[in-house]
Amino acid sequence: MDIDPRLIPGFVTVATEGSFTRAAERLGMTQPTLSLQMQRLEDSLGLFLFDRTTRSVNLTREGRALLARCQDIHEQLAALKLDVRRLHELNRRELNVGTAFQTIDIPERNEILEGFSLRSPEIRLTVHDAAQSQLVSALRRGRLDCAIVLGVATTEREYFAGTRAQGGEGLYPVEWRRVLIASKPICLLIPEEMEVAQATEVTPDMLAGVQVALIDPSQGPQVLEPLRAFLEAGGAEVVYPFESRHAIAVERFAARRRTPCISLGWFTGPGGSHAMGMVNRPLRGYDVSTDLVLLASSDPASAMTERLVAFADEWRTQPT
Repeated sequence: MDIDPRLIPGFVTVATEGSFTRAAERLGMTQPTLSLQMQRLEDSLGLFLFDRTTRSVNLTREGRALLARCQDIHEQLAALKLDVRRLHELNRRELNVGTAFQTIDIPERNEILEGFSLRSPEIRLTVHDAAQSQLVSALRRGRLDCAIVLGVATTEREYFAGTRAQGGEGLYPVEWRRVLIASKPICLLIPEEMEVAQATEVTPDMLAGVQVALIDPSQGPQVLEPLRAFLEAGGAEVVYPFESRHAIAVERFAARRRTPCISLGWFTGPGGSHAMGMVNRPLRGYDVSTDLVLLASSDPASAMTERLVAFADEWRTQPT
């Protein structure tokens, strides 16, 4: 009997979740792949471990008898991985940090990275810019130490279900270890010469017949599609600029065309839309904020990762 120890985590996770689908999401693989792995484990043991139905997965008598032992093996494998990682850390002085494309021009993101680099010059900080869904996937697989993302918190289960259906932009899993760097409400940017700009807050009916530029829904459909419906219910004409996948480009488009747009509220530095005669106003009835978050690996973190997490936490508590 030849047992592949790499199959043990899958068995323990399926037993814990009671579902191949949820277990596959936690393990970062497809459900068919996990099912094949469990069939291989059963074949190698010569035992059936699961009672499978269309609604649930339960352990057989044999599966229950082996679960505690497999949990011990799973924990020992995790401890071994940690020991190996720490040995590598003795020789490694590089920290791999992913940053979502849409965060590149956010001052808070840049201040944290630049500040940490100045405080810890002995650590080589390597920044990888990518789509947010790619960063979360890489972080879960251990290919990144940390990631700076922008979006709305959701459960891990809803996040990965949404990633499969619509893409994971504009969201992040709230259960993961994280530092909330800052949070800003989604608002409306309006040319200062428009009459509606005189209001302290804007309702959708005040935008009836007015073009409103919006970020492409692919950048967070779970947030942007309800926002589009909210605006159109009041009679606004939603338009998508040619660079609508980039929030800052949408703001530049609106400033040049002198039309309102939806703003995430982050791009207010020199040369931003606020410097181009645009004012921001809250949308009454739409109370949603986006978070700038540092996500850290769910595995036991390296000493360098801990230093970046601690620096980000210290930075966010400093008085502005």
